[in-house]
Amino acid sequence: MLRAAVEPRRHQYATGWARSPGTLLEWAEGGSWLVELKDREPVLAGPGRILVIPSGRLHRLTVAPPGPPMTTHFVILGLEFPNGMDLLHYADVPPVLSAAASRRLRPLINRLIRAVVDYRRADVKAVLNASRLALQLVDALIERSGAVRLPASPEALARLEPALEHIVANLDKPLNRRILAERVGLSPTRFHYVFKSALGVAPMEYVQRKRIQRAQRLLAGTRLPIQEIVLRCGYSSPQYFARVFRRDVACSPGAYRRQNNP
Repeated sequence: MLRAAVEPRRHQYATGWARSPGTLLEWAEGGSWLVELKDREPVLAGPGRILVIPSGRLHRLTVAPPGPPMTTHFVILGLEFPNGMDLLHYADVPPVLSAAASRRLRPLINRLIRAVVDYRRADVKAVLNASRLALQLVDALIERSGAVRLPASPEALARLEPALEHIVANLDKPLNRRILAERVGLSPTRFHYVFKSALGVAPMEYVQRKRIQRAQRLLAGTRLPIQEIVLRCGYSSPQYFARVFRRDVACSPGAYRRQNNP
């Protein structure tokens, strides 16, 4: 999953609390972002400083202080293992990079933005170029992180691997604790405890987040009808899907598509 763009932002611009489908890297010209992550103190990303929001983290961005229009450059990276876990989600990267690190990474981000524009033309060479630049950026971020802190021991993650892979492969199908527990040979109650202890989130909440991430990617990267996306993400009710989507992404599915797939 890879998205990138350069966009104008007017003063008073603010997002609601939302989750990104991948790790967001963004920097602005002519203005500053106030970066808020749940359970962390707000920090200021001044002009040219790169902010980093891990995938799936609740966050809010506000132009601060309100001022003249600014131009924002952003990349959204998703680097997932076959079991659906995103490596950058667990990298201990500061929410705002240092001035020196920001200066070093800005040229790479801008090259990646240009490559993603070519990538949309479905040229094989452009796809390879964008992928190469994306991996360079991931490598640079991990190099600057304190560590990659996995949520649980390798043994615990290995035990849950069949359930995690089943979730990724079957987001369009009915899923419940019993089905997932059977994949790892546990009772539903014990599976719930083991899963939440390992990943910090209940199994069905994890499933819902993965479904909304898929919906974000399909809305931003395809022209599929929203009704088709609802089904591909495992929802039977468009109304329920819209309610869950708005809660997690801070806007309606239609508004998200207009913002991200003009």
